[in-house]
Parts: sequence; structure tokens; C-alpha cells
Amino acid sequence: IILTTYFFIMNKPGKLFISALLLCLVRPDGIVFALPLIILIFIFNRDTMKINIKKLLIYFIVPGLIYFIWRWSYFGEFLPLPFYVKSDFDRYLLLFNLSSLKQNLVIIGVAFLPIIIFIIRSFFYYKTNKKIIGLLVAIVFVPFIFYSSMALSQNVSYRFQYSIVLGLLILSAYVLHHISNKKILLFVFMGQILFLFPISSMRYMSLLAIPSQQIIYVAKELNTITTDASMAITEAGRLPYYSKWNAVDTWGLNTPKYTKNLIQPNDIRTASFDLIVVHAGDEDYSSLLHLNDIPVFKKKKWGNMTTNIFKGIDMNNYTLFMVPFTHINKDSLLSVLYNYKDILLSVLYNYMKSDQYKSNYIRYDAYFIKNNFQYSQDVKSLLLRYHAITFEEFMKLNNK
Repeated sequence: IILTTYFFIMNKPGKLFISALLLCLVRPDGIVFALPLIILIFIFNRDTMKINIKKLLIYFIVPGLIYFIWRWSYFGEFLPLPFYVKSDFDRYLLLFNLSSLKQNLVIIGVAFLPIIIFIIRSFFYYKTNKKIIGLLVAIVFVPFIFYSSMALSQNVSYRFQYSIVLGLLILSAYVLHHISNKKILLFVFMGQILFLFPISSMRYMSLLAIPSQQIIYVAKELNTITTDASMAITEAGRLPYYSKWNAVDTWGLNTPKYTKNLIQPNDIRTASFDLIVVHAGDEDYSSLLHLNDIPVFKKKKWGNMTTNIFKGIDMNNYTLFMVPFTHINKDSLLSVLYNYKDILLSVLYNYMKSDQYKSNYIRYDAYFIKNNFQYSQDVKSLLLRYHAITFEEFMKLNNK
């Protein structure tokens, strides 16, 4: 994002098109930043339109089209799978996801409203160049509308809002470079940083958990046991990447079958996975105690997905372990600090009687191991080494 914006500011269309292509290849939503900047570079360079169109074809459209066709044929869907997953919800005002809009209004709208007003004011009163408004639209307003129109599931540490904040930081730096009254903008900017600090500092602390996240080590050890096995997962990422097991992403970010349709219990029964790993999210696994009283769901929601998975598992054929996502490594100061942060947050949420964390803040994932799996005992021993507990112990721990 920074590089593509830099090439726009420096008026280098060819390099901008190459950078924009890379931006789109890094993440599919990179197009949200790339396309507005490409349009702007043509608006500000009308006299070299023909040359730039040729460069656009060579550096962006042709290679981008080749990748697009390959991806389309591979996944069988016209758009990237995350676009379908994150756009499946009830619309607010025919466009927005209400929850995402509220998050963006608080983090972006409220926190940066003064600086946005100042930037617009600087355009009209300081007679600075027109690129200020162009950048404001391209790397702030357009992403704001896009991310407010998507269901921002798995929004770890507000990662989807980060790119919009980054756009505002880039724009602030650009304005500072072009106005004479820098003190006012610096004062306003510092105010926004202080406003965001309580939110961002707690979120950034989640980075401290990475050394104590057990999923990496579990995945790597699964790889040493075997690679000829299958798993169903609710969160595509490190577990299948490091284990090299054949994985089905039940949420549908990587598995097209479940991109638009919610996984059904019969899908789980038919596949007969060797391992099923479920993260219940805000749902606290208590549905496992009364599955017969819960209907089979059709609407694509995270809680509906996990419940359908549970209903499809024959517990006579599987052994369930609850595995903590992180553990306190007393030899690691960062790990201890991170887990103390979790404890403080747990106390705070309980004091506020928030439903976001119904009991223990520490995350557990459910690992269902097929009993007749050739390496079931090896996997069980592996999970026990990473502090796995039975479901009964987990429910007692959470006072259920």
C-alpha cells in the first residue's frame, strides 16, 4: 500500500502498475487500494494517456488476467473465496454490515475525524495540490466503505482496520510535507494517537502471544507422525500448512464447497476425517451437551457451523480433547505478560457483564481424534504433551 501510494505521489505510472499487481497478489482485497490509485494516476496524467494505457496492459492487466483465470479455474469461483464468505450477511441500509460499520466508525471515524477535517480544510485554505483529496478518497474513504460492507470475521487485533489507519498515516505525512502550518496538524495527529493508544496497545500485545501459541508446534509434530491423513478445520492457516495434512476448511475460505453454503452434519459423517479441529469462538462448547435439542442450521454463521460439525461427529468413533491455544512459558517474560493481559481483560469483561467472554478468557480448541485412525495414539500423546484436557475437565474449569 505504501509503495503503490508512493509511486502515485512521485508520478511513476509504470512502477505503480507493477506495485499494484503485487498488492493484489498479496491479498485479494488489495484491489480496493490498487484500483483507485490506478484511476487517479490516469486523471493526473491525461496528456500521457496512451502510453500509460500500454503500460497498464503490460504490467497490470495481462499478468493480472492470467492469474485471475488460473485462480478461477482452480477454485471454480469467479471471485476470490473470501469475498463470498465475508459478504454473506443481512445488509444494513442495503450496503453495510452493521457490526463492521460500527467498528470502523469508532476506530476510524471517531478517532481520526479531526485529522480528516483538517486535511480537507488544508486543501481549501492552504491551496495545496489536488492529490490530497484524491488520496483521501483512494486510500481512506474507498477502503472504509469496502470494509464496512464486509463481515469482518476473524478480525484479529483489528487487522482489517489497520490498512485504513495506514492510509491516514500516509496522507498525514503527505499533508505535513505540503503545508506551512505544521504545528496544528502535529497537535491534532498526536491527539488521535493518544485516543487510539488504549485500544491499540492491548491489541498489539496479542503479538506477544505468538511464541506461546501451541498450534504451530502441534502442527509441526503432526507432520512428523504422518502426512497421509485428513483433517477438518474451522480456521485455515498454520495447522494444515505445517502439518501438510489434507485439510478441508469448513468456513470456506479455502474450500469452495463451503464458501457459499454452510457445512452440514452429513458432510462430516461422510468424510470420516482422521482429525477434526474446532474453534467455537464466542460459543463456549456447551452446545455439545444438548445437541439433540438443537436443529441443523442452514444459515452461514460461525456458531451454526460449529454446531453442525458437532452434530455430524459420532462420539462413539472419536475421542475429544480440549487443547489450550496458548500456554504460559514462565521462562518467557513476553508470554507471561501476554497471559496476564488475558487475565486482566477477563476480569474487566466480567465486571462489565459483557457476553463477549462468558467465562474464562483463555482460548481452547476442540480436537476430535478418530479412534480407528492408524496414528490416533500418537496424536493423543502429542496433544497431552501440550496440556490437553478432557471435555469434562474443561467444563469444570469453566464452571459449567
